[in-house]
Amino acid sequence: MTVGRPNSALMTRQLTSTQTFSQRDEDACYLRTLKRLAFPSWGVDLIKYDNCYAPPLTVISDRNRCISSPWLYGQEVGNMWRTTLESSPGWGKVLADLNSNINLARFAGPGGWNDLDKIEMGQQSVAHLQLDKASLSILMAPEVIAVNQDPLGVAGDLVWKQGPMEVYAGPLAGSARAVVLFNRHHAGDVNVNSRNLTVSWTLIGICPTQTAAVRDLYLQQDLGSFTGSFTGAVKVHGVLALKITPLRVTAGADTWRPWLGIGPSCTGIAGVVRKSARSKDAKESGAIPHIIHQSWKVADVPKKYEDWAASWKTLHPGWEYRMWTDADNDALVEEHYPWFKDTYDSFPKPVMKADACRVLYMHHHGGMYADLDFEALRNTEPLLEGKEVLLASIWKDQTPAARPGTYEQPIPNAWMASVRHHPFWLFALQTMIKIAGQNDTESWDYVETWTGPVMLFRAIKAFERAGGTGLTILDPGVIYPIDWHDTLWVGDATPQEDALVVCSPPSKFFDDKKCKKRFPDAYAITYWSQSWRSK
Repeated sequence: MTVGRPNSALMTRQLTSTQTFSQRDEDACYLRTLKRLAFPSWGVDLIKYDNCYAPPLTVISDRNRCISSPWLYGQEVGNMWRTTLESSPGWGKVLADLNSNINLARFAGPGGWNDLDKIEMGQQSVAHLQLDKASLSILMAPEVIAVNQDPLGVAGDLVWKQGPMEVYAGPLAGSARAVVLFNRHHAGDVNVNSRNLTVSWTLIGICPTQTAAVRDLYLQQDLGSFTGSFTGAVKVHGVLALKITPLRVTAGADTWRPWLGIGPSCTGIAGVVRKSARSKDAKESGAIPHIIHQSWKVADVPKKYEDWAASWKTLHPGWEYRMWTDADNDALVEEHYPWFKDTYDSFPKPVMKADACRVLYMHHHGGMYADLDFEALRNTEPLLEGKEVLLASIWKDQTPAARPGTYEQPIPNAWMASVRHHPFWLFALQTMIKIAGQNDTESWDYVETWTGPVMLFRAIKAFERAGGTGLTILDPGVIYPIDWHDTLWVGDATPQEDALVVCSPPSKFFDDKKCKKRFPDAYAITYWSQSWRSK
């Protein structure tokens, strides 16, 4: 750890692990106490957390995560924290360090910042000590420094990627955007010195019908005014650093965040799907949009699901219906959630990607999602009225004592409804990232844990601990009249021995018509086919 006053070597101290943090010190509050009491008394106003030498804080469960994820607790112990490993020469290391910072913008802000630890200035170690005129012009570019010191204090992040071409962006105070177009191509990869790259306004939270001024921050030159998008030539290994400023300020323009996709309200902004006449008012008023989302691997849905899928359209006339395929899901992640792509690609089973994408449907589009083995029994609009996020439970008592071994599965992810861009879904995505990082595929229920009901339960608890609001959970029987534990293992029971066998797809007595008659007050029913278990 380095502590010091900015721009002053006199107040800088290097504290080694042996000098400061002994192995016998098990007080998890030790570093926080230093920051709050000791460091101010020394006259220190900047603390850089260089690496994890101290015992982990209470929010960290093991020393490895303490080393590899300082952004999760860095603001508690310092003003900046190192996010990269040791320096080494080479273009590959530059890219690796950049990759390690994608998806970290959300953890930074005034008083606490991600830090890559160094500036790479050449291909050899000695080059780090050489500051020629060209290097100085890059290092001291005043308009780039102004972006770094912008008073809004929101970090930029990756917003688009296709092959080696990338767009990074972040909001500035007022309505402007800082945008970097980056060409990762190696010199030997292409036969030309540059490639054209386009940034559309929808990627950076500007209404696509607006005209915006574009300025090159390194050249300190105005490039002109453009409507909807800007295209520039980016050299191999090069960047275009731009400031893009709408000529007309839109209310809420500075609320856009690269990891949320939230931007000003305007017709046609990124992520708004086609509107039906009935869904328009709901979307624009902040209510749950009238969109039904379902998904299958390909466009042709198995015949056994057709009638159940049709029930949602029949009972929700005027609603927009969207059937998502695996290819659609991949495109959704690629275009709107590139920071989540590494986690998404790491999922070992296809169903886990489908699980993750139903969370993205809720966050990006809003509406209502239902599994294909779900049948609508009544119009759900009375349930949705006035709600922000709506989930449903399958049993009332959600304590470990009541449900040993399965108590984290009371709220399935088979049905859900939400307004667009509700922050709860970010907690769900972050929970997935956290669980996937543990890479536990040994337990029999790891799918439920990584992306299913267990993940959802943990996200709910994290959201509640953070003081989140707007989440409603319906009682058992409203959406889930059947507990899957009561139908999946009926074996060879007859209807006389177990009346619920008519609700169990594995049973030869399964009869969905007889089943749904047993639950006249339910709004929907799922038959828990769990086809993914056979894959």
